[in-house]
Amino acid sequence: MTESVRGKRLSVAFLIFGLVLLPSPGVTDDSKTAVSTRLTAPWVVPYIPGDEVEAKALEVFRKDVYPNDVIRVVSAGDVSDPVVWTGIVEEVRQTPVLGGHAQELIIQHHYWDWRETTNDELIFVSPRGEGRFRCFFAPYEIEVLGGHQVGDFVIVYGIPWTIRQTDGLIGVECMKTRFISSSLYTTKAWSYGRAFVDHGDVEDVVILD
Repeated sequence: MTESVRGKRLSVAFLIFGLVLLPSPGVTDDSKTAVSTRLTAPWVVPYIPGDEVEAKALEVFRKDVYPNDVIRVVSAGDVSDPVVWTGIVEEVRQTPVLGGHAQELIIQHHYWDWRETTNDELIFVSPRGEGRFRCFFAPYEIEVLGGHQVGDFVIVYGIPWTIRQTDGLIGVECMKTRFISSSLYTTKAWSYGRAFVDHGDVEDVVILD
């Protein structure tokens, strides 16, 4: 093999394998500093429940069980633990039933770090999540839901109990909900997943804006 041919092969090998073996950029030191700075800012505080009922629910319902976990559990015929999930209302469906109209909310799950602010800064909801789920409300329950609309951020306390065969949506028996207007959150600031929410791993955070 001539030196020129060997050189070309080495060059090709480097392009194919060398780039693959390069370490990924990951989270830079500047990004880590920005994340840490916000987390320690005096106006960023742990989530404050809206009322006493929600405060008690937050102590019981599990934040560390997610939709993908529940799919495995329910598919196996088991019953899920009570969960608290966060997401964005994607669709509101009205269904005629005896005694009026029932309401079904289709919610896109989004990770949230359970932090809010005491000033006018938006809460940082991750654009990442684990698919859609649904909540069904009987006519008499709709009255106590309060105002809500597509695009609202919602905190749902409930028990996942079924997976609908037609569309694969997890059905949740929703026992408590809290809606937050779309003007009070953003999904365009930080992208993060379970590792950050559950363990505070800043390596899991990507700053988008």
